[in-house]
Amino acid sequence: MIDTLGKVFNKTMKVTKVAYKEAVKPESFDKGEDFQNFVKNMFPDYEWAVSSQTHDYNTNKERFIEDSKNPDFLFRHRRSNREIYVECKFKSDTFHDKIEWCSISQLERYKRIDNQGHNVYIIIGFRGTARNPELIFRIPLSEIPSKWTGLYLSWVDRYKIDKNHKFTLWEGKLK
Repeated sequence: MIDTLGKVFNKTMKVTKVAYKEAVKPESFDKGEDFQNFVKNMFPDYEWAVSSQTHDYNTNKERFIEDSKNPDFLFRHRRSNREIYVECKFKSDTFHDKIEWCSISQLERYKRIDNQGHNVYIIIGFRGTARNPELIFRIPLSEIPSKWTGLYLSWVDRYKIDKNHKFTLWEGKLK
């Protein structure tokens, strides 16, 4: 009986610990993870493999994993074996009429990856919710000028895609 109570107590403590970690996680991380899942579903499994994915908040809180500095996903196109990086950003609104999508250090880091021959794409969800954004933009990082950590809506509008879009690779580019 004491052994059974000990097991119940240990399980209760584990559940409590998990619930606590979720309760103290900043809301911005929940939104980020929700939008990452939304974007991942835009890459059909029959066409894309997930080679790498950013680690979640709780994993990085316990011990930061340096891969987390890379874009959120590394997808591999199954037929061509071509790999692309994808950084996902969800933004509820603009700041000074711009979508502030990254810091200068993130931009520089992503540009280094892009310049090494790995195409990097920025997928921005805008307004609505992270699980159901009102607008989606697919932007090749190579087309974002250096130092542009904020993007005007009038500029990103040319990259708008349907939120039910399924990505494919066409002539080496994410379409």
